[in-house]
Amino acid sequence: MSTIILLGNGFDLKSGLISSYKSFFDWYSNRYNTDFRYWHHLSKSNGLPLTIKLDEKTTVWNYYFITQQINLNQNWSDIEKEILESMNSFWVETLDLINVINNNSFSKTPSPAHNNLKLANEIIDKYFPHIKNRFFSTLPLEYRRSLEGSDKISTTEFFEILLIELKLFENQFGQFIKDCIEICPEYLENQKKLLIRILDKTTKNGIGDTKILTFNYTSLPSQALNLHGKVEDQPIFGINESSNSNKDLVVFTKRYRREESNLNMIGEFIESDEDHSIIFYGCSLNDMDYDYYETVLNWNQNKKIYFCYSNYDNSDRKMEQVRLAKKLIDKARNNKFNIMRERNQIQFIEI
Repeated sequence: MSTIILLGNGFDLKSGLISSYKSFFDWYSNRYNTDFRYWHHLSKSNGLPLTIKLDEKTTVWNYYFITQQINLNQNWSDIEKEILESMNSFWVETLDLINVINNNSFSKTPSPAHNNLKLANEIIDKYFPHIKNRFFSTLPLEYRRSLEGSDKISTTEFFEILLIELKLFENQFGQFIKDCIEICPEYLENQKKLLIRILDKTTKNGIGDTKILTFNYTSLPSQALNLHGKVEDQPIFGINESSNSNKDLVVFTKRYRREESNLNMIGEFIESDEDHSIIFYGCSLNDMDYDYYETVLNWNQNKKIYFCYSNYDNSDRKMEQVRLAKKLIDKARNNKFNIMRERNQIQFIEI
């Protein structure tokens, strides 16, 4: 075996699976009868639906993605970037507000117009009901006041809650992918045909002679490692380890979460130290998955690296691929992109 292929969400989309970020929130709205565009409108005017309730259909991450960062043209890899950014800003501010409610309930109350007040109260109701129970118990007022701030919620404790909520969000996403497969019966056959076409235009290897690494959550017709799990189990989202400097966020890194889910390591799957041709198709090539790209590129010394792409929306995607590939290769190979391209070791192939 001398070919490794990496597949991203673009592969699923090309195979007919309607699994884009926008499609997920359309599915979410229809399944739970929720108008997320209305939520987004309210959030921009410092409001939040009065009916918000954290449960199996509405996690804190549904709230965040819908009201804070909605961009229906985003890639799923961009969502992982926003998870990282939100943990260092939005959720820190939310935790501060929760502790303000905890510490100052009898002296001052945050303005009802505060962006995150309703969300903070929902988190308290779900995970810290003792705070409000303490404030509204039959204990004398002087004693209740003496308890204020005695159980300040730590960053680590709060981030553990955000991870619990993220797993609930991932379960929603898993159900979304299952529903996508159900309404696309030709999906598995399309996968196989597309894989054959990619290999025919690159290494000429057969599917059975290729090791497939996929960022998607569906099964493939050959030897494949689902880097972030399968829909049948627990699909995972995570942040890039090399992009994170916050020790409290280690539990959100992809490598930690893969270990937690007992997913195979890439080296266990590939099993060979020989020189491999590498094929990329449908991948974002952005920094959120850089740790994977760097690891896989270590299996390539002198054989070709293929960046495959498909045109859509009446646009030529080649130069976008060139730009992203150059950034990746220059980072991983010490600015060797131009040399490798001139030697024809790097090729761009339209599928």
